[in-house]
Amino acid sequence: LSHSMSTGLYSVRGYDREGRTVQSMTPARKVSDATPEEILAATVYHGERAIACTERRSKDAHEKYYVAFDYSGFKYEHAISLAAAKMVVFALRDHYCERVQAIYLLDAPMVFQIFWNIIKPFIDPDTKKKIKFITGEEEKKKEFGDLFDKEEAVSCILDDGHLVGSHDVYKYLHEVPFDFTSDEVILK
Repeated sequence: LSHSMSTGLYSVRGYDREGRTVQSMTPARKVSDATPEEILAATVYHGERAIACTERRSKDAHEKYYVAFDYSGFKYEHAISLAAAKMVVFALRDHYCERVQAIYLLDAPMVFQIFWNIIKPFIDPDTKKKIKFITGEEEKKKEFGDLFDKEEAVSCILDDGHLVGSHDVYKYLHEVPFDFTSDEVILK
């Protein structure tokens, strides 16, 4: 996992007001030589970590989490391979569909929206409702302003979110308990 996460491509950071966390992926931070299997392993790891964080923080009131794809700084060379994309989509569909509250594509290139409009008729109606394209600060404020406090928001979700920058991957994997996000302070 350390290799495929070395650039900060993936993270589990912040909580909404009800204790659901955000699994984020920033494609512009892609690890260029990560294999499809490494990408899938990192996706599954973060899905499981997001579930554990949400269950702990909400005291088992919630088991669903958010997925946010932050496309700021994205260029087409950051795109993952078709093989990796298929593996991730099938894993999310087959194992995490009922665990995901919503999937946000933030500031995605127009070609993503065009592709989405082509395949949308073939997607399960419940899944369709969960996928949202959000572009620009006004749309983000409208969508996330009532869900997240600034202190618990990643900056790609709310422009004035306090969770900015990347995190220490080694510490995140080896020192922070599995059911804590990378930014939480552990009080003893």
